[in-house]
Amino acid sequence: MKHLFENWRRFVVSEGKDLNWSSKCMIFDDAGRIMLVEVAGRGTYDLPGGHGQSNETPLEAVKREVFEEVGLKIDQIKMIGPLNGRINRFLFAAMDFSGDFNLQLEEISDYMWISVDDLLIDVMYKPQKFEESVVLSIEMYKKAIEELRDHADRVEYFQSHPNNDPEDYMI
Repeated sequence: MKHLFENWRRFVVSEGKDLNWSSKCMIFDDAGRIMLVEVAGRGTYDLPGGHGQSNETPLEAVKREVFEEVGLKIDQIKMIGPLNGRINRFLFAAMDFSGDFNLQLEEISDYMWISVDDLLIDVMYKPQKFEESVVLSIEMYKKAIEELRDHADRVEYFQSHPNNDPEDYMI
């Protein structure tokens, strides 16, 4: 009977939500580490955030979901882009937060801070430890960093060879 009630509750709770998209957030601390949350009952790690409701924008959804899941108000938020996997997700980065940690234990059993370098290694060698949104977001992050490095290399080369046409080296 308990099992039936839990399944019914999940259906009713999900019924009012727009399950076609969600918003996730890479929250950075002062040391540049990213917050990951442990998904209750799965033992995997994910980014804070969740499904948006039909009356919300992706930004409103990520603010609400982060507050509900971990008790933090996020600020200095920038949209990174869409993450297209099994469902569409919007990825945000928050460089500031306030409040006291208050985990929504039905969904989140724990949280941790991890450096970007350690996360890159963990995702590479233990992808099963992470939800799809973490894997997709770290791939997007890695690609953005590589593009920045390429651009920086082009600028540096152009500056060291001022007689060349800048269009050859700029994005």
